[in-house]
Amino acid sequence: DYGSLSPELVHVDISEVSCPVLRDKDNHHVLECNKTLGGVCFLKCRVGFEPQLPAVLQCREKSAGFPVWHGDSPRCTTCSSGHYLNGTECTRCQTSPCPTSHYRTTCTTTQGATCALCTNQLPENARYTSAGHPYDRNSCHWDCVPGSFFNNATFSCLHDMQPSLVVTMQTSGTGEEPGSMPASIQISLSMAPAASVTVDIVSVLAQLNLP
Repeated sequence: DYGSLSPELVHVDISEVSCPVLRDKDNHHVLECNKTLGGVCFLKCRVGFEPQLPAVLQCREKSAGFPVWHGDSPRCTTCSSGHYLNGTECTRCQTSPCPTSHYRTTCTTTQGATCALCTNQLPENARYTSAGHPYDRNSCHWDCVPGSFFNNATFSCLHDMQPSLVVTMQTSGTGEEPGSMPASIQISLSMAPAASVTVDIVSVLAQLNLP
C-alpha cells in the first residue's frame, strides 16, 4: 500500500544528445550528416554554384547544455566558372559550334554564350564558309563567290573575266632603208593583271625577192 508513503520531489534531468536535423535548403543540400555530439555534417552547393567544396558543420554542446551546430552554411549565390545565372539556376555555358558565318560570344556569370555574326575582314565578292575557328573566336573562314578569283595585290575577289590584250599600231611607216621611222605599237590590258604579264616581241628579217 503506497498510500502511507510520504511523497518526495523527484528531479529528472533531460538533455539533448544530438543537434537538430539539417535539411536541404535554398541552393545547397546535405551530403552526409552525423548529428550526435561531436559529429559533423557536410553541406554542398548544387551543381553550378560556388563554392564547390562542401562546408563542414560540427555538433557541439553549448554552455546551457544543448548541442548546436558550429560552422557556416555555404551561401551558394554565385555561379561557378563555366556557368551563368539563368533565372534561379546556374546553367553550363554553351560550347557547341555556331552556324556558318557565326561564332560563340564570351560566357559571363550573368549571360550565356550566344551566336553572333562574324566581322573579321571579308574581301569584296567573298563569303564566309565556316563558323568561328575556334568556335569562340570572331574568325570565320571565307572564300571568293563562284565566278571570281582572289587578287592578293588588292585583297579582293575579282570576277573571273577572260582577260584580253589589245595591240594598236601607232606608226606604220617603217622600212628597212636607213632613216626609216621605227615602228610604234601600244599594248592595252582589259583589266588589272593579278600577276606579271610577259609580252615577247620578235623581229623577223625578211628579204623581198624582186622579179
